[in-house]
Amino acid sequence: MNPKAIEIALSRIRVAERAIADLERCNEDECQDHWFVFITAFKSVYTALQEGAKGRPQSLQWMGGRNRERRADALLRYLYVARNDEEHGLTISASNTMASITVDLEEDGEIPSIRVYQHPETRLIVVERTDGGAMTVLHQQGPGPTLHPVRDRDGSVLMPPREHLGGPIECQPIQVAKAGAAYVKALVARAEKLPA
Repeated sequence: MNPKAIEIALSRIRVAERAIADLERCNEDECQDHWFVFITAFKSVYTALQEGAKGRPQSLQWMGGRNRERRADALLRYLYVARNDEEHGLTISASNTMASITVDLEEDGEIPSIRVYQHPETRLIVVERTDGGAMTVLHQQGPGPTLHPVRDRDGSVLMPPREHLGGPIECQPIQVAKAGAAYVKALVARAEKLPA
């Protein structure tokens, strides 16, 4: 691996880590700006390593494996595609949103009335049917930074990731960014061990 590629990749990781820190303390107007800086830096790590592998057979083979891994992993693919979609399209892959809840009222015909309130002790949002009937909460999200679906170059839509490296992950921008940054940091550490 070309040492210059490692130098550039480490610089991009520092940019990504600063963007995560900014994302953790941003106001609602800045969320998508810091997210965009993060996904741009994330993809730049791959770009630097891809360029650094050129003309080096062992590095090219290694990088091919990492690209396959990126395409197969839900989180890594989402981050990579989110950057492309934001850069080349009109998508905003992360923004601040209001609280929302989706429920299945398990009802044919009339829509029963529901009550939504914040529990005074636990501070959790509670949704219940006023008639005591069955209901399933399908999705609940509090206000704050939220990931949105993105479109890959082949036209397929990717939903925000819920797993990474075979395990579950919380589908929130900060957690997804931290997992992505940790991954590329380890990736660059392995790339440093390849022959120059």
